[in-house]
Formats: sequence, C-alpha cells, structure tokens
Amino acid sequence: MIRFRARNHRLPIEIENWERIPINERLCQTCNRQGDEFHYLFECTIYDRERKQNLKRYFHNNPSTFKLQKLMSNKKDLLNLCKFCKTILSRH
Repeated sequence: MIRFRARNHRLPIEIENWERIPINERLCQTCNRQGDEFHYLFECTIYDRERKQNLKRYFHNNPSTFKLQKLMSNKKDLLNLCKFCKTILSRH
C-alpha cells in the first residue's frame, strides 16, 4: 500500500513520468484512458473481478475521491484495499 500511495510502482502514470511523457498521454494499455492509481483502483476493466472480491460495492459503484478517502479510513476496508493493490502491482 505504501508503494502504491508513494508512487513507487510501475504503473503507466509513474513509468511514463520518468520518460517525461505528458500526463494526458500516460494511458492504460487496456482501457486507453489515463492510467493513474484511481483508474486502476476503480475503473480499469481488467481488475473487475478482483475489485468485486476485495472492495465493497459501495466503493466501486460511482467511485469518487471522497469514497477513496472513506475506504482508507476503515481498518477492515483498508486491509482489503491493500490486498487489491498488491494484485494490481503484481501484474505491472
């Protein structure tokens, strides 16, 4: 979770930053949308199954930064979020 939050990972938003690619061109290779942390946590279709397994429906239906903040404030939800982040980072 710390690597995810600190942007110490290999998602497109960070890798392409090292290559000085403009932020609007850092895209998810699956969805062709901006590949940032929010996208992978709540929007990317490749992680739908894992998202449903680890996050309550409330968090992934109509996601927002408010819901992300709420997700990180509950211990049980945070543990599941950590598991989900580990899945995302293991694939990149």
